[in-house]
Amino acid sequence: MFRFIHIGFHFVGPWSMETLKPVLASVGDWIKYSHSSWIVWTDKSVDQIYAIIKPKLGPNDQFLVAPIDLSQKQGWMAQWIWDWIEGKLRAGPFNIPQVQQNPLLGPQLPNYPPPPIKRR
Repeated sequence: MFRFIHIGFHFVGPWSMETLKPVLASVGDWIKYSHSSWIVWTDKSVDQIYAIIKPKLGPNDQFLVAPIDLSQKQGWMAQWIWDWIEGKLRAGPFNIPQVQQNPLLGPQLPNYPPPPIKRR
């Protein structure tokens, strides 16, 4: 089930955002809202996220992975961050569709109607 996870870091040595981007992308959709804090929209557990991130850090680096409830929130951030959070809240927690096995065609996702076409 998808939900918000907060990931906060304290880097003792040098670190690179470019190094973290692919790691965080493998965890889920994310935003970086401060120097060392991310919010991730993911279906992974905190244990799975820990196992993905820990090998990429230095021996003295620290980090926290914790679920957060953003249904009640207040703060002062850029509008695009609020838009991202609200978009995820509107989508709601959901399960990833199960892949169905078709004996003739192989694995297939369930059929969904195409998204509506937006005209200007």
